[in-house]
Amino acid sequence: MNNRIFIILLLPVALLVAMWGMSSLLTLQDQYRNIILISAGFLALPLVLARHLAFDFKFLMLICLGYAVAGKGFAYVSPIEPIYIGEITLVFCVLGYLMRQIKQLDPFPTGIHGSVFVFMGLAGASLMFRDFEQYEMLAMRDASTAYYGLFFFCTFAMLRAEGTLRAMRKVGGWMLVAWLIFAATNLSCQAAGVAGGLTGVLFKIHPMVTYFYIPHPDILFPLAATLAIICISKILRNKNLFYLFPLALAFFALFEGKAAGLFAFTMTCIALVFFAKRIEIGIFGVVSAVGAALLLTIVYVMEIDVVTEYLDGVDAINTAHQGFTESNSRNTTDWRLNWWGAIWEDTMDDNPVFGAGLGSDISSSFLTGFYSADRATQGLEEGGARYPHNVLFTVIGRLGLVGLFVFGAYLLIVAKTLVDFCRVFLRRDDYLIGDLLFFALFCSGLANAFVQSTYEAPYAAIIHWVALAYIARRLYDHKHGRDRNSGDATNAQSMMNKQEDNQEQMAYSG
Repeated sequence: MNNRIFIILLLPVALLVAMWGMSSLLTLQDQYRNIILISAGFLALPLVLARHLAFDFKFLMLICLGYAVAGKGFAYVSPIEPIYIGEITLVFCVLGYLMRQIKQLDPFPTGIHGSVFVFMGLAGASLMFRDFEQYEMLAMRDASTAYYGLFFFCTFAMLRAEGTLRAMRKVGGWMLVAWLIFAATNLSCQAAGVAGGLTGVLFKIHPMVTYFYIPHPDILFPLAATLAIICISKILRNKNLFYLFPLALAFFALFEGKAAGLFAFTMTCIALVFFAKRIEIGIFGVVSAVGAALLLTIVYVMEIDVVTEYLDGVDAINTAHQGFTESNSRNTTDWRLNWWGAIWEDTMDDNPVFGAGLGSDISSSFLTGFYSADRATQGLEEGGARYPHNVLFTVIGRLGLVGLFVFGAYLLIVAKTLVDFCRVFLRRDDYLIGDLLFFALFCSGLANAFVQSTYEAPYAAIIHWVALAYIARRLYDHKHGRDRNSGDATNAQSMMNKQEDNQEQMAYSG
């Protein structure tokens, strides 16, 4: 009865608050009002979807879908900067993590947890005792390279609950479907001659849409590489030719985009061949590469102007054609090597042990030497790239050799985990597509981290840490006899064999 009285008394207060909120919204600028309304609607979604799943898990899966669809535009939507959707989600996830830890205290169940914790601790110490006072919000922004690792801790703990692994596999599939829809629609718009493709169409509908929708290569390419590998698996294992269409679309996106996409796809395939013994993927890759090389040779020999002009504008072909000798706006190799060399020299000269600090400028030296002082000034004023397209040199420049050692230890532990995951799960004839999906998604993101930005950008980093948590959780459960939700015949047969062994042992004892 007391609860009913409390609810009745609370209703007028809630009504007054709602009226005040609506009147305040009407006085705001259109941009901020739309951001707040869309954010409120997004926050309400986890309350009505899949009630059997934890709120923080649902919210995390929703932002992963958001990053996969809208990329940078979705990541940096914020009513008050620098509080973005990723940071809001992290607060929910950390609260959920602490509640789970109260029930079962186990902060470092795997070696990855320890290595990530040490890396976060190093970045946190650098931020607190040196960097924030000098660089303020830039230091906080760069610290996300480390503190996004909290998503690994939180997701690993979430995946202990029943049903979360299955739900996460479904979300992974939806991410690939979302990418496929985006790619097909964008290609159709380009074929129709619409300037800017899908983005141009959305801008014509309403300019505000393009504020939220800015897909970014650092997440699009890992998703494209993952989709290509899943399609190859489906074609070879199930003899399902339907997947030729999405495979062709994924290959087209990887081929047309930056060379980093092809690099991520190639490195992931190599990992599958050597560690998971998926030789069929290697054979398919070799046949595809030879076929593409023959096609390109025929095109160039025939000198079809329209096609050759298009191919000359493709980043991968341009990079391979120019090699390491030329330096212009299209060569992505030369400036990377020069930037990495400049960071190494500056760090060794100024502070080799702890680096220049989070928030520091590791761009101007390269821009001045490689281009000009005016280009360096212009780049800083326009908010140009602050990350050298290689996570190791990001760490070296800002955290020095100590940071490199700590992050290198993390990479070694991750590499061992990936090898173990392949050996346990992906060498099976009836391996799960979900296991292959998150392995490919993490590996392609890891490869991307050495030529683009993965750990530094929220739309790439958060999905990357979540994928690693899935891999670590699956392996942890297997080692502790909790190989849940596998859905394969191998585990069923294993359980039957154990039951038969127990019956034989009881009969022998009798």
